[in-house]
Amino acid sequence: MTKNIIVKNPSICFIITFSRSTSCILQGKSEPIKLAETINIKIKMENKGISLRVLILYNNIKLVKQIYKYLTNMLKLLFVSHNPYIISGYGIQLYYLINKLYSSIKEVEIRVICFNQEGIETHINSPVLAKDYLKMREKNESNPSIIDKNSRMYNELLLYFNGKITYDIPKGIYWQKIHQIFLGYNCDKMIIFMDLWPFEKYNIHNISCEKYLWLPVHNNFLLNPLIKNNEFYSLETRNLWHLPYFTKIATFSQFGVSVLQSYLYDPFFLNHVVDKNFFYNTKNKKDLRKTYRINEDDYICLIVARNSESNDRKGYLSQFEAFATFSKNKPNCKLIIHDNHTFSLEKGMTNLKEKAISLGILTKIVVTDSSFIPKERIRDLYNLSDVLLCASRSEGFGIPIVEAQFCDLLVITNKCTSMPENTYFGVSVEPEKISYTINNQNSWSDPSPEKIACVLEDFYNNQLDKYNIKPIPKEKYDIDNVFEDWKKFLNI
Repeated sequence: MTKNIIVKNPSICFIITFSRSTSCILQGKSEPIKLAETINIKIKMENKGISLRVLILYNNIKLVKQIYKYLTNMLKLLFVSHNPYIISGYGIQLYYLINKLYSSIKEVEIRVICFNQEGIETHINSPVLAKDYLKMREKNESNPSIIDKNSRMYNELLLYFNGKITYDIPKGIYWQKIHQIFLGYNCDKMIIFMDLWPFEKYNIHNISCEKYLWLPVHNNFLLNPLIKNNEFYSLETRNLWHLPYFTKIATFSQFGVSVLQSYLYDPFFLNHVVDKNFFYNTKNKKDLRKTYRINEDDYICLIVARNSESNDRKGYLSQFEAFATFSKNKPNCKLIIHDNHTFSLEKGMTNLKEKAISLGILTKIVVTDSSFIPKERIRDLYNLSDVLLCASRSEGFGIPIVEAQFCDLLVITNKCTSMPENTYFGVSVEPEKISYTINNQNSWSDPSPEKIACVLEDFYNNQLDKYNIKPIPKEKYDIDNVFEDWKKFLNI
């Protein structure tokens, strides 16, 4: 299919011919074409037989962009999130989604504003190609297993880096940068996928594109009685400043849906993705334990969580207490900690070494090192362990909970926020203290060390019939199924 459009200008008349199977062809009808500014348009000058990445006609950038967009129907997306090539909850989900967008939509341009990359900063109007960024990356920072050098994502994705980010109350560092980048890119749809409460107040309506929010919901945005501080409001109450400006809002837990509905929003539910072709029961526990020098008869409890929040959101302290009670007089019980932020018991926000010493369990704890960053190593941890402890005080989703169950590893979670709705092959334990209840769902809650220890004892003695344990429905987290919901959400 070929389209022609004639554009008249006081100084020049020209025709742009566009075919979906070829590049744009310009036929000049007057003076020579004047090149002025770079934009991402590939044009072939038929009369000269040369390929150019740029075309500006008498500096009329806006006109050229409008013509190109009209002719190509190019969908321009801007994600505001974390680096999709960094191993984090946000990054992994963004990687799956962007890869699927590229494989499903031929005419799409995607850029990502990365608000989590320390030590790198790009000019506000000069994004870097993913492939160029990945070539610069140090080997111990990357995850080679997810890098496909033949993919469109590797060769076309553009990344903006904004240096180190802070969760102190900022003044003009989020929306302001987003707006500046938007003015240079002029995207059709912007999708924000990160915590929104640190964002500053801003004239958001001046960012004139469709705005979509995929929001992690950890609580009901009210002051939390289970956290001791001197604040008179919850920091997450600040979410309410921004919500009215979004075209559509989604979240990835039914708990989050209930919270947003309580503020009279009509949110979408968009699930997280877990790759069933990667996370599965490798059925080689004995060999893995030999490889990692773990006794075959040891009972291994595993925690996969960052110790990076001063409020101990991941529930380390309560779970240490539960493990201490359970493992007493059981010399074969071990606890493996994988914190891919500190790889330490001492360097996180809570001094876990002091807690372990006070409970007498320090010698039973093994902490992974940076060699466990690749997700192949995470899969090994799931497959060599006996149970995953993930009884956090709050979770927006809880990726390790689902990954572990894909590997047929039993899980113990806390019955609050998103955790019970993602617990199948395991037990969601009643909390010790509950901050609030919304639609019969517990908001931020303190896990019960006593009840966790009781479930551990039952698992240890293979008394699984006491609980409603069943295989996790993997199709619920399949990229093809989740992407169908994304298409409805974004109207694409």
